Amino acid sequence: MKKQLIPIICIGGGFLLLFTVWWYKTYPPVTKVTINNHAWIVKVAITSEEKEIGLSRTTSLAPNTGMIFPFLTKELHQFWMKNMNFPLDFIWMDERTVVEVTPNVQPCSTGTPCEPFRPTKPSTKVLEIPAGEAQKYDIKAGDVVIIK
Repeated sequence: MKKQLIPIICIGGGFLLLFTVWWYKTYPPVTKVTINNHAWIVKVAITSEEKEIGLSRTTSLAPNTGMIFPFLTKELHQFWMKNMNFPLDFIWMDERTVVEVTPNVQPCSTGTPCEPFRPTKPSTKVLEIPAGEAQKYDIKAGDVVIIK
């Protein structure tokens, strides 16, 4: 009887793993980022693939939404706008504060090399939001960041 349970448990575990991977890819984790009493609901790019793709497969971005890219190290992380369909504001952050803002970053043109964007100071996270929202909500270096 015990020998019959082992394959059943392995098959069940395999299905559970596949379901978990499918769920995670279909419904990526989201979080809330608040700066200057204004909140954005953002997708979290965790894996290297998610960080490389970012929002490039998105046709538009609703107000007060975006994507956050957390990193394990504090450094001059660089981003590009390859295959993007709309401009963004980049908010470079460390653990609890805004380090720098790069506003109105335009998608690169088809057929031309994409120039990388990087801050002048190291960061541990990058928040991408619709272009113009950083100015609209007066986001600047030194502002406190709350992530829930």
